[in-house]
Amino acid sequence: MTREQFLEQLRQALSGMKAEELEGVISYYDEMLDDRMEAGMTEEAAVNAMEPVQVIAARVLSEADVEASASEEGAAKESKEQEIRRPAGDIRRLCVTAENRRIVFRSEDTEEIILRYSIEENTIFELHEDNGTLTLECRCRPVTSCFTSVQNGFSLDGLLDGIGKFINNIGNSIVGSDNAPIEVILPKVYWGAVEAESRNARITMEGITCSQGITLSTTNARVVLSDVVAREASVHTTNGRIELHDVYAREGMNAGGTNGQIIAENLNTDQKLRLATTNGTLRVSDITADTFILSTTNAGVHLDRLQGAALFVTSTNGCIHLADLAMTGELTARTTNASLQADR
Repeated sequence: MTREQFLEQLRQALSGMKAEELEGVISYYDEMLDDRMEAGMTEEAAVNAMEPVQVIAARVLSEADVEASASEEGAAKESKEQEIRRPAGDIRRLCVTAENRRIVFRSEDTEEIILRYSIEENTIFELHEDNGTLTLECRCRPVTSCFTSVQNGFSLDGLLDGIGKFINNIGNSIVGSDNAPIEVILPKVYWGAVEAESRNARITMEGITCSQGITLSTTNARVVLSDVVAREASVHTTNGRIELHDVYAREGMNAGGTNGQIIAENLNTDQKLRLATTNGTLRVSDITADTFILSTTNAGVHLDRLQGAALFVTSTNGCIHLADLAMTGELTARTTNASLQADR
């Protein structure tokens, strides 16, 4: 699609707007295309990196509070369920960020990267593609003032309607939409890097093989990895636990959390495994690594069936329990204000 075709389709999709507002929107997206082309993208690449026309139109019409025609309403309804496809070979780095939305990674027998999500009243999605990086951003629409409904004059009905929208927006911002996840579908083997960040919703990844690194982080939710292979892996949470099951990270693994436990089992790395928690128990079993660096604060450490060259484990205000360890080199375990127990 050419630049002119894109802008013309957008103009038609926004035909319900006032002429002055419509031209302002067209000018905005025209300038956005200009910026991308000045940064070195071709016209075709710049257009392909834009969100689908109907997604833009649905958001703009919602923000402008325009009464759409019946056909426009139908198009907006169809656009609520989105599926974005890109050839996996063209994407060397995939980034997904979300507020109040679960992010679910899984694999299929496909040669594409597939992103599936639903657009709801209080969420905004933006898709960016630049120089081999594909980024999907989901964020909550800013909470509006309860007086927007009465800006043209006071009325009790308008005030109540505005307050209702205000409370509804706050509720959606806090509670989120945990039943409408963002699905990320990758090929059986993805030859790139994956990054994901969520707030107030968990991240799960299952059956993924990634030739580059995996970086995941959450706030107020958990991260769960199962049956994952990657060059290296990094996982962090705040106010949520981390679960790692059947993970192989050739060049090392790093996981850290606050106010949540870390559960790790059946892990394998040729380099260092670093695990650290604050106010959360560390439970590690059936792990092979070159070097273990493990630490907790205000919680205990339970280690069972570890094999490697060296182990360094420390705890403050938490006990350490060691069982069935097979270290060929140095083993250091230190506790403060707690006990140390070692079973053969």
